Amino acid sequence: MSSKDLNTILGKIAENADLINQHGKLESAQLKRLQNRFRLDWNYYSNRIEGGTLTIDETRSIMMGNITIAGKSIKDVMEMKGHDSTISEILKIGKGAVRLSEKRIKEIHRAIMHEDDPTLKEQIGDWKTKPNYVYNYKQEKHEFLPPAEVPEAMHRALNEINAYLDRFHDDKKKDSNPTIEISRFHIDFVSIHPFYDGNGRMARILTNLLLISCGYPPIIIKDQDKDRYTKLLADIQTNQTNENLFHQFIGERIIDSQELVIKAISGESIEQDDDIDKELELLKLEIRSKDKGEVLSRSLDSIKKLYFNSFRQLFELMLDKFTQFDDLFFEKTITARTNDIRSNDDPLIFFDSLFGKHHEHSQDFQTKAIRLLALEISYEGFRNDGVNTFGTWAYIQIEFEQYKYRVKSNHGNHTLEKLYSEPLKSNEINQLVSGIKQEVVQHIKTMLSRDK
Repeated sequence: MSSKDLNTILGKIAENADLINQHGKLESAQLKRLQNRFRLDWNYYSNRIEGGTLTIDETRSIMMGNITIAGKSIKDVMEMKGHDSTISEILKIGKGAVRLSEKRIKEIHRAIMHEDDPTLKEQIGDWKTKPNYVYNYKQEKHEFLPPAEVPEAMHRALNEINAYLDRFHDDKKKDSNPTIEISRFHIDFVSIHPFYDGNGRMARILTNLLLISCGYPPIIIKDQDKDRYTKLLADIQTNQTNENLFHQFIGERIIDSQELVIKAISGESIEQDDDIDKELELLKLEIRSKDKGEVLSRSLDSIKKLYFNSFRQLFELMLDKFTQFDDLFFEKTITARTNDIRSNDDPLIFFDSLFGKHHEHSQDFQTKAIRLLALEISYEGFRNDGVNTFGTWAYIQIEFEQYKYRVKSNHGNHTLEKLYSEPLKSNEINQLVSGIKQEVVQHIKTMLSRDK
């Protein structure tokens, strides 16, 4: 391929860049759609190049936090999870001055690699200590740079790319197209092969990090481009072709990504044919991943289960904790209530009976639509304020709606809403009771200071 062909590609990249820049900043919805598309394709296709077996649906699933994919090794899943986390951060950085360092590269390697074998695990994030090689598409063995030469070679490659980045971001020395320099760094990194494993993924991550920092979209090497990509690199490594062919390949992938951006700017769909169906499945997975319980309709059975699983513990803790106020007042009244039924007897026996444990109120209760359960503790006659004696109160009320219940306390300052499939947790019960106690303490302090 002649340099003229490469120049044509570089010219098209510049033309597309001008068109995108003239549009200005993307709307948040456009940017989100683009980032989601790039993120999914980058994760999926980069994994495919390395022989990964995760499907695009499994890739989506991992992106939403699922770490148990049937039939897939934990290594594949955890490495995809680390890869996704890494590129998600890169996609957020936007255009701006970036410099590559050994430290940063090694941190990325630690993020995307996972090993169960302790010996291999120790090698993650460090330059290789043993020779590595590959059999290329011609079944020829190609040995990468020896371990002893890696530090100096990486130092040299980083100096070269960082010097270029400094020039690119210097307004006075502005270089309008970074394609060749970034492509050359990709070749250098793969040729050095500085890590024991994961070098291909690292090369593509670093290439896209550099492109994004220079204001260009990330490239995606899809299945139809995989063979050409690996053959070009193999031929360069065995001196059977010149680098311009690879620069052209990278340039074509930049154009592909730019055209996707232009489609989004123009309001065209950037989803693949089945992406809407996949997006719906992803949405369902995201909803499930938030650990919400099953949506149930209000029923006596569901409320009864909640009562014995958590409401009873709530009432029991409140009764216990509020005995601490007994010596401050002359009178104490405890009232348990459901709908229009009230009781000043033992509240736990009263509530138990509503749900059939003691049978006293259960039949009458079951004939009515349950609306609430409430426990109120009221005090009268504060002992230590002379003629300015006063009273206070504390209550907890559980209201039952069609698909959720709401727990309210004194003055409505502590409110909690949950599904009927979700009992109160121990920490939630403790927080509710502690909050009510704090309100009562504050009320007592306010009353004591009213005449001061």
